[in-house]
Amino acid sequence: VNGDTIISVSTAPGVGAIAMVRISGPDARVLLRRLASDLPEVPEPRRATLVKLRDPDDGSSLDRAVATFYQEPASYTGEDLVELTC
Repeated sequence: VNGDTIISVSTAPGVGAIAMVRISGPDARVLLRRLASDLPEVPEPRRATLVKLRDPDDGSSLDRAVATFYQEPASYTGEDLVELTC
């Protein structure tokens, strides 16, 4: 683990009804809070929550998503991990 926070699309390429984006690393929770400010500062780990995604710069609505936070080391990557499904 190198300390970077990465964001990646985790669904197959092509057209689909649902997409998943994963955020993994030390800033995963911070980035989640910037996108979904209606969440508590420390989201409950392993609990899927419906959130409103907003542009962190201007607050405009982007989408609704299901956000799940996994706290290190109990995640797929061993780091803090966020899964956004929309």
